[in-house]
Amino acid sequence: MPHFPSHSRSLHLIEMALPPTNRCSTVAEWAKRARAWVHVNEDKFMRFCLSGFSTEFADGYGVTLDGTTLSRSDSPLSLSRHYTTIIGSSPEIELVSGDLTIAPLGEYHHEPMKDLFLFFDIKLPSNQGRVVTKPLVHLATHPIGTWGPGTRLHIGFSGFATVIGDKSNIGADKYEELYRLGIHPALGIEHDTAGDSPITIPHDNISTFTDQLRASLEDHGVHWAGDIFFVHEVVDMSRSTQHDARDRATSRDWLNLAFSHYELSLAAALSGEHGTWYVGVGMDIASASGKCFLWNSKKHSDLLYHLAKVDIIQSHTITTTNKASYSRHTSFHLSQAAGCEVRLSDTMMGQTGLRYWSLSHTHAVASPEPITPTDVFTGRAIQVLDRAFESYRAAAYTAGVGLRVEGVVAIGKAVDFLVDVPYIALDTAIFVLEREELWPMLAYRMLAMRMATELQIVRTPYNRLQAPSLLLAAGIAFLANTIDTTATISFPRMGDARYFLPTSQSNTPGLGGPVFDRIGQGDSAPRSVYNVLYLRQFLDGFPEFVESPMIICDRILEAVMGASLDQLAIAARTETSTKPWYQLHEHAYATDRLDIVIPPMHLTQHHFTHGLPRWCEEMWLQYVNDIISGIPSKVPSRRNNHSSDSTCAYSDIFTEVQWIVVRDEEELMVVFDSHFPDRDWESEDPASASRRYYDDWVAFTYRVSRTEVVEAKKALFRLFRMLCWIPWGDGGVWETRPDRRFTRFGGADLRLPAPKILILRGEPMWELAG
Repeated sequence: MPHFPSHSRSLHLIEMALPPTNRCSTVAEWAKRARAWVHVNEDKFMRFCLSGFSTEFADGYGVTLDGTTLSRSDSPLSLSRHYTTIIGSSPEIELVSGDLTIAPLGEYHHEPMKDLFLFFDIKLPSNQGRVVTKPLVHLATHPIGTWGPGTRLHIGFSGFATVIGDKSNIGADKYEELYRLGIHPALGIEHDTAGDSPITIPHDNISTFTDQLRASLEDHGVHWAGDIFFVHEVVDMSRSTQHDARDRATSRDWLNLAFSHYELSLAAALSGEHGTWYVGVGMDIASASGKCFLWNSKKHSDLLYHLAKVDIIQSHTITTTNKASYSRHTSFHLSQAAGCEVRLSDTMMGQTGLRYWSLSHTHAVASPEPITPTDVFTGRAIQVLDRAFESYRAAAYTAGVGLRVEGVVAIGKAVDFLVDVPYIALDTAIFVLEREELWPMLAYRMLAMRMATELQIVRTPYNRLQAPSLLLAAGIAFLANTIDTTATISFPRMGDARYFLPTSQSNTPGLGGPVFDRIGQGDSAPRSVYNVLYLRQFLDGFPEFVESPMIICDRILEAVMGASLDQLAIAARTETSTKPWYQLHEHAYATDRLDIVIPPMHLTQHHFTHGLPRWCEEMWLQYVNDIISGIPSKVPSRRNNHSSDSTCAYSDIFTEVQWIVVRDEEELMVVFDSHFPDRDWESEDPASASRRYYDDWVAFTYRVSRTEVVEAKKALFRLFRMLCWIPWGDGGVWETRPDRRFTRFGGADLRLPAPKILILRGEPMWELAG
């Protein structure tokens, strides 16, 4: 670790402003200091640092939570209960007391077309795997109402996604297999952006419509037409069913009122003779004193298990995984529960209320955009952090945080669920904090991040070749995005307090359970709120429980910048500033050096290929060029054709870049082998070999003897281990399938995967400028 000059005046300022890093703190004590720091003038915040909690536990770090802050008796709860959704599947259309409108959400344009078509998608071998839409049934418009442009009825199979996959990728022969498995077709509606017109079926024609539909299908040889069922979905009922009653009779009356309001029969749904029905229930929980609530993920899992009857393993998965996994598992469960396929998306969650469980509050501020390395370089990150800080500071005086609990349960459990939840679990399922405790902590972290960004980035010349190319920018982007810049704590974006409070919990009576709640390896490091970066394995050699993300962030900052932020702050107050740089310039890898750029004419091939067999020199040069350019490719000769490529970094090309830290020589060798694999000696055809990274390397292994391959790998490995950061090229850990969620920049091939990055252990050297 570098030695920083000591100046008594600077150290005195630091001692006055910086929080102690080795002191037992309650949440209230920490928040009290944070609240005071938030009031400090912005230009003086340079003295502050990112730090975490520490406790008096003999075996490691953690935090002591004051048990008095966790009791509901300290903050009387105001509960508002309501039913949110009705989902049902029935052989007949149950809405028989009025005209039925099958319509997507949005504005409607009543421009009737001549005919109504029912479609289904099949994959035809003759079309080389292309999905071709074929008309299955033709029905006249007159007897069933109007049909608008951009809208169509769709025959699908509920639950089939859990057996085979996407409906557009199954062949026509698979429909018979699905039917034999008891997965029957359902009638739904689809529309495109060209129009949002509904289908209106007059009351007198509803039964005629169902009969005609089945008859028409049978006429076309669809022998399972009699098993078609209809999916009913009623959403956004909360206003019409909101009540505060805590008894079953009143709750049942409200449920009956909800069904009758939408022309459905509760008695018929409960009988089981009219299909399978599920009800979404919800509760808004507020604090009479304006205090804030934070969610306990373990209790969240228990609620799912005991009340919604979700498998305990699946409930734990739902409550602890990232956004993609949360949506996937939630969709799977909802599809099972609802009897129809349910897909969660941001749009669907906002419009239909099909969130399975959620935690949200009433004060959303700032922009939802993540901070990117480009934002750091251009200075835009400073503006984002400033806006978020002002929002948090304002919220500290005005905004409380309320909880919202939602679930989708079988109709027979809806009343019990709605009545019993508050008394079963809410006492220990939430943390209660003073409003002034939560928001200042977030504002403090925002200011600390602004300091790190300004200190290390903004003061450097705006030149991508002079700024630290990847590690520093990506590290700051990661740290910034561990702070929720929207002030929204809704799961899965920010599922519980572990994103800004430690996940380890004390054994106070208010919490119950063991001293520490163990979280799986996938949760052993803070996640970026927007999945911009994801770091793991910063906990080697420490206790088995999960430490404070603040402590972990401080370690990440050390790994990225070479010193903790308090050390950087001390150095910033001295006359001599410090700047980190990795000694890659000695090997012509100057991209991570902050203050010196080696002109290209000073680089010689010797810098790159010292000790390397001649036949590997060109390939190694291209490999290094790819790494410095930051664009991975299986065909390196096709990259680096544009001058702008040299200014691109991985984190500019991919919005999702994952990082790990190598643990030992063996793991480093595994990564090296994934880039330069051995020859497949059982195959004589290079074209059939496994191509993890370079085709040139595979071809090389087939041209020379095994001994020469071994010697070449030894020489390559000697250079390989000098690299500070490298792409992890193992196909098993890359995101190999194209995904629309990934955003590509810099002209990168859309088919390229989002890379993982390997950071080699080792301390950077520091220069004391001046």
